[in-house]
Amino acid sequence: HVARGVLYETEGRWASAIAPGVLGVPKAVRAVVLSRLSAMPPEDRTVLQLAALLGSVIDGELLSDVAHELGLESAPSVERAYTDGLLLDAQDTPGCYRFSHELVREVLASDVPPTRRTELHRRIAHSMEARYSDGTEQQAEALSHQLSFSARKEDRARSAAYAAAAAERAESRRALEKASLLHRRSAELLASTGDDLGRCEALLKAGRAAKKAGDPHARDTLVEAIRLADRLGDGVRMARAALACSRGMFSSLGTVDTDLVDALERALVL
Repeated sequence: HVARGVLYETEGRWASAIAPGVLGVPKAVRAVVLSRLSAMPPEDRTVLQLAALLGSVIDGELLSDVAHELGLESAPSVERAYTDGLLLDAQDTPGCYRFSHELVREVLASDVPPTRRTELHRRIAHSMEARYSDGTEQQAEALSHQLSFSARKEDRARSAAYAAAAAERAESRRALEKASLLHRRSAELLASTGDDLGRCEALLKAGRAAKKAGDPHARDTLVEAIRLADRLGDGVRMARAALACSRGMFSSLGTVDTDLVDALERALVL
């Protein structure tokens, strides 16, 4: 059974004509993948689920660390999956793997029960923090992703902090659109922690980075920061957001932006 041609094997590798992320994972594809996985030893399936939760690029040593915490040895399972064509070498990344198709990774990840998945993401984050002491942009972004699955307030605050750290690194290399998105992610995470001051600062940074990138929606983010600062009675952040919003591409010569004038006047009395 090859799921009506949606998923098929070629030269010992899984392949699909459907692009990852398009319309989710088709039921037929899911059935094929799960059928194959059900024949595997339980430890192999667990290791592959961990690998799927690590992301599209799988650090072999990190996988080994997390599996060891669960009392498993990942090497034999990885070797069997590699031989069977489920795992391939990640190009230009020594010691790392990827699944033969992103759909396979998505099915594996989605098959983990929600409570179990949250705990595994936390274990992965713990191992990542122990290994990635230098904290590159990619590592900070990955840590933010892993911690974002937790409902714990402290984990979501840490996720927001890692997103902000990744944003700062992205901004330092002038990747302004990415920096804006990461600051926005930080703001969204902080919204669930009750840290409105931190969220306001993240929105301000997201708006400023977006404006530098020429994003026409930057003003909306800065206005959101202005309104939040006003509600918090934070005149300093309100003024900073209003000034950022009033400069450059969003101002028209010879016109007066009454909303921003009102915001600045309001900031002066807070």
